[in-house]
Amino acid sequence: MKKRFCLLFVVAVCVLASSATFAQTTAVSEQKFDELVNEVRQLRIEVQRLSASAQRMQLLLERTRSQQEIVTRTTQQLNNAREQLTEIRMQQSHITAAVDHAEKQNAAGLKSEPEVKQLLLEKEIIKQREQTLMQRELQLSSDLQAETVMLNDLKTRLDKLENEIAVPSSEPAKKRE
Repeated sequence: MKKRFCLLFVVAVCVLASSATFAQTTAVSEQKFDELVNEVRQLRIEVQRLSASAQRMQLLLERTRSQQEIVTRTTQQLNNAREQLTEIRMQQSHITAAVDHAEKQNAAGLKSEPEVKQLLLEKEIIKQREQTLMQRELQLSSDLQAETVMLNDLKTRLDKLENEIAVPSSEPAKKRE
């Protein structure tokens, strides 16, 4: 009987010890499970943040490319206007010299009055073209400045977004209720 009692006592101690160990193991397992769930939530939030940032970056890249094309086109137009203005000014200096020469020849009786008037008319037309080109140059210069400011703004926004993507989120994960 004593042997049975001892055996029963040993079995009871073993059962109690194993149930205490099982309870501790279950508590540790639940804690690790909760940590894993929180980590998965944080990862999901970070992936969502990066996905949204990537979409915004793609949009900004397209807008930046488009704006760069506008700046390039405006720059080409401005350069063309300046080249035309240079050509007009050269024509103007040639026509001015021709008018002076024609007026001297008219005074000497070598050229007729209608020929001098024709040269004066050409000089006036060239002067009007010069005025038009000067206004176009001024407008294009102003447009280029505005478009360049917009391009620089887009580049700044793109840089900020790139930094935002490069730096992991420091916000703690929000628990869902």
